[in-house]
Amino acid sequence: MKRIGRILLGLLVAVMCAAGVLLVSRYSGGDTEYARFTSPDGRFELVVYRHPALFAMPGQGGDVPGTIVLQTRGGQELQRTPVSMVQLISEPRWEKDKVVMKLLFDWKLPGNSS
Repeated sequence: MKRIGRILLGLLVAVMCAAGVLLVSRYSGGDTEYARFTSPDGRFELVVYRHPALFAMPGQGGDVPGTIVLQTRGGQELQRTPVSMVQLISEPRWEKDKVVMKLLFDWKLPGNSS
């Protein structure tokens, strides 16, 4: 009986270690790009990054927090704001001198940027 107990304990420890490695590797993967929107004139981009989550049920991938970054075509960051759930992201409204995403931000665009 002691032998079966040791085998079961060994299997339990192995499964727990494997689960821990999988969780850590998934969580430490870093932010991933969720969406990208380019201004009509091509000078600016809004990039939405999705932060990794430890646990998510199937179909809840959009429930994770993220960050919205406004940047120039060359990649220079101009603005940044957190968002509680990336599923709140909608199509931005690009205007001549600003970009707006309803309920999230209203950012002025620089005049002479590349």
